[in-house]
Amino acid sequence: MDLQKFLEKLPQQYQDWGSPLMSPISEQLTLLSPKTASYPDRNLFPLLNLAVACLQPDEVYCQVGCFRRGSLVAAFCNNSDRY
Repeated sequence: MDLQKFLEKLPQQYQDWGSPLMSPISEQLTLLSPKTASYPDRNLFPLLNLAVACLQPDEVYCQVGCFRRGSLVAAFCNNSDRY
């Protein structure tokens, strides 16, 4: 994973980064599964999505377990070249 890229871009994914009230800037990922994930789960969606986007070509994303698909869908949204 390109850790430097991940750390640089992560704060840009959230409003009020670093505060208890932080929330995703983009509605795209939070709207993927509004009925299948709790709000805290949806707060993780941009993090997972960015992590997959920052993978090196020889790396893979592996998720063990997936409750109601939300996190898995969020990880690969706009990252179709990663599966």
